[in-house]
Amino acid sequence: MQKQGMVVLKILWSALFMAIIMIGFLAFQLKGEPIFEGINPAPLFLAAAMFALVLSFVIPRLMLVSAKATLPDGASFDECVRRYTVPFIVRIALAEGIATVGMAATMASDLNVSAPFILTAAARMLIAFPTEEKIRDVFSKFE
Repeated sequence: MQKQGMVVLKILWSALFMAIIMIGFLAFQLKGEPIFEGINPAPLFLAAAMFALVLSFVIPRLMLVSAKATLPDGASFDECVRRYTVPFIVRIALAEGIATVGMAATMASDLNVSAPFILTAAARMLIAFPTEEKIRDVFSKFE
């Protein structure tokens, strides 16, 4: 039987993964209008998405280093899950932000450019799927 903390992490992951799927369906239905004539804003949105992607790896890792450093010896697995939760939420929120940026790029362009954004966000979410092994790897010192 799964521990309650793991169930909560998987519910959060599922909710944001479904949000990415819904953003994908909406984005594929959109046809935006160019914001600036003759200028394609997609590279600007791509830069924002790449920045969010990098941050989705860096910020949670820094947060987890701090959480691990302050973890007392003999901490329970539930305590490790609690300390893993906030960095996990930051990670998946930034991943979902990539999909949102893709939809915004489509709305600001006369082309539907959302597919790479949606696929990148979905791939990042799949990498971030919470498992007990990932948490055990991060917090190697608990009973």
